[in-house]
Amino acid sequence: MVWCYQCGADFVDGVLECLECGVATFGAPPQLPENVGTEDEDQLAYELHEWPYERRDALEAELRNRKLQHAWIGPTLIIREHDEAEADEVVDVIN
Repeated sequence: MVWCYQCGADFVDGVLECLECGVATFGAPPQLPENVGTEDEDQLAYELHEWPYERRDALEAELRNRKLQHAWIGPTLIIREHDEAEADEVVDVIN
């Protein structure tokens, strides 16, 4: 199985992009926004609506590579406030 990181749809292996969102699929399911951090931790949202799919795909890959807790609500990235500096670094590199 592969999954869309933005909408969470699952597909059979070999599907390279989400049929709904158009973004790349990954071999592990996305994290749900409510599972990013703990109840006591604040979250931040990055509005990436204007980013092309390829840039969001690269961002997703790097966030996974760095094992940063994150989730997506459509093209909006959700992270733990604690991870803001590292997330900003990744966003700057990809942007």
